[in-house]
Amino acid sequence: MVVGGSIGAVRTVQALRREGYGGRIRLLTEELVEPYDRPPLSKQYLAGSRSLDQFTLLTQEEASKLDVEMMLGVRAVGVDPDWDVVELADGSRLSYEHLVIATGSSPRATPWDTVEGVLSLRDLQDADQLRRALDSATSIAVVGAGFVGAEVAATARGLGVEVTMIDPLPHPMARVLGGTLAERFIKLHQDRGVQFLLSTRVESIQKNTSGIQLSLSDSTTLTCDVVIVGIGTLPNTEWLSGSGLDVTNGVACDARGRATDAAGIYAVGDAARWLDPHDGVQRRHEHWNNAVDQAAIVAKVIVHGDAPEHRPRTYVWSDQYDWHIQVLGDPARGELTDIIENPPVVSDGPATRPRFAAIYGASDEYVVGAVIVSWPRATATLRRSLASATTTADAITSLQALTAR
Repeated sequence: MVVGGSIGAVRTVQALRREGYGGRIRLLTEELVEPYDRPPLSKQYLAGSRSLDQFTLLTQEEASKLDVEMMLGVRAVGVDPDWDVVELADGSRLSYEHLVIATGSSPRATPWDTVEGVLSLRDLQDADQLRRALDSATSIAVVGAGFVGAEVAATARGLGVEVTMIDPLPHPMARVLGGTLAERFIKLHQDRGVQFLLSTRVESIQKNTSGIQLSLSDSTTLTCDVVIVGIGTLPNTEWLSGSGLDVTNGVACDARGRATDAAGIYAVGDAARWLDPHDGVQRRHEHWNNAVDQAAIVAKVIVHGDAPEHRPRTYVWSDQYDWHIQVLGDPARGELTDIIENPPVVSDGPATRPRFAAIYGASDEYVVGAVIVSWPRATATLRRSLASATTTADAITSLQALTAR
């Protein structure tokens, strides 16, 4: 039994069949629609350029071909590991031999009073609500300048909506970017009309006849039509509270996805906290590719009894306007070493979008992370650098060679 409609859930059932699992497979998701990919929600789907069927992960027809029983609109509310059963909201109980928890995460609750027009974005229902709100809005405040907030800001500007981004930190996407690189992203948005209020906190939110009013830490007030809040996520594990599992910041698992407190239970994706073999610390990795990797490992363990340990590969991508941004490794572990520019070809046509790669190195001078903008060959080169423990000097030389071609 796989509980959840996430990318991790879908890839788990697909990997189980690929590995030769011949038993019954049930996939339970509380949403009423077939499982879908979530990255487009803040970009193409919100902008109206892609429809749901274009990023559906698993249709009922495809599930039938895999001999997977996909149960939509079914909400799990508890697990009893002693009896190997999952308890459902309608009071029924379903037994399992192996249970994979893939329930993802949800937006962190706002610390302010509930106000109509203050929204978050995590699932399809959220995206539909935000789309309807933007249709009639002239202004929006984005509270939280992380990647999702920046994507929503870019999409809203593309729809002609005035945007103000607010964050208590001095830089957007602060978990990844340092000050030097952040300035480029600030300029990217400012050139398209976005206003920034950085190093600024929202103290309270209220609604009156003029709109939604945000009282800010600098004693000013901002009025807008819609507020979108993106201040982090929490794993969807509250339904496991009585199970005896360790669910502190995700289901605690070993490096192969096995829950540390119960046999026959596994977890993947945002709801899981896997042991990192590099340092023996259990961590959640909220990245699409890690959910896919974890699903493949759990399927191998279920079918064959064992699998290689999971070695996390941090990879995040973001589309903002015409910039395609890719983050490799963990830039926060190091310092910005250099930014290599790949100058556009000079022509008489419209300006070409910038292409560059920022390299982050640790104190031992090895590459620990990179941020690449619209330069696929640099991405491939830096992937190899991270995989082979390359020094920042050698990585810079490799990128400089690419610019000469």
